[in-house]
Amino acid sequence: MAKKTNNNRLYFILLILISLAAGIAYAVFSLRSSQNTTISISCFALLAGVIYEHKKLCTKWATVIYTVLGAFALSFSAFLPGKREHSYILDTHIVMWPYFFIGFVILISLVINNEKTIARLGEGITLLQSIALIYWIIDYDIEHTSNLLLLILLSIGVIYVLYTLYHAFTYSILSRTSRLHLSIWSSVIMMILAADNIYSIYQNPPIEAVTDGYEKLNVGLQYFLLGTCSIYIAQNVLMILGFLPGKGTFFNAQYFKDVRELKNNHVNRYSKHQVHIFHSVVAVLFASAIFSVNFHYHFFPKNIAIWTVFLAFPLIMRLLPGRKDAFC
Repeated sequence: MAKKTNNNRLYFILLILISLAAGIAYAVFSLRSSQNTTISISCFALLAGVIYEHKKLCTKWATVIYTVLGAFALSFSAFLPGKREHSYILDTHIVMWPYFFIGFVILISLVINNEKTIARLGEGITLLQSIALIYWIIDYDIEHTSNLLLLILLSIGVIYVLYTLYHAFTYSILSRTSRLHLSIWSSVIMMILAADNIYSIYQNPPIEAVTDGYEKLNVGLQYFLLGTCSIYIAQNVLMILGFLPGKGTFFNAQYFKDVRELKNNHVNRYSKHQVHIFHSVVAVLFASAIFSVNFHYHFFPKNIAIWTVFLAFPLIMRLLPGRKDAFC
């Protein structure tokens, strides 16, 4: 019986290897058949960031390899003709193919690490995000706007920033309501900063078109950082868009059931552990120093400064005494 099981596993592995070999052969043939299209190095930098973060979440290299192989196999759906595609243009499908690959890696990672991506949020992270949003607003000079709608949105934002500061610098109990509001606020910030980050990155020329070495590193770092954050960006987008009614759930019983479940997810993903006030002070000083220096001297684009702070500060927290749940 054990021998039969081993044989079945061997056949399954062989089937996967043959399928992947066929896919690679097709990809090579497609690239050779294309006259003008090549896959940008930027896509590899983006993929590297996604795989790096996926490895941090799942810890096992075997899981990472299976994820990449599965995503690679699924990515060939990019070559299927669209419903409204009257004439098949191979170059267009080749351009889309690496993004399908990256998208499937993110999707599989979200499914595999769903609990981990939902649970990693606390007062400290929301504090960092709020400081980053303030820097983002000042850098864009939005605070001086005369647009009424923007002023209303800014006023709401100020209220939530103050609410975040209140929880970060007091030991007020994190009730279900406060965790719900802080979680939604965190998702809103992530959506704003993510949209700006993606827009800023794709304003850059492709890495291979840049001649200066420092600029190449700068652009590549932006794509890598976007990759590392993409899993959480996708998670936060889903956590906000879930509040919008769908085609078959337009404010009906199913919609309100889905909203209740989504609210529970927001509450459950937010840590009950309160951030230490000393850690909050360090976070404010660290983020403010980085953002102030970058604002005045423009060492890096603001999106790099923001996402670097998000990635770097939890590492710095490991050097500080006390509980770090709110930042990790």
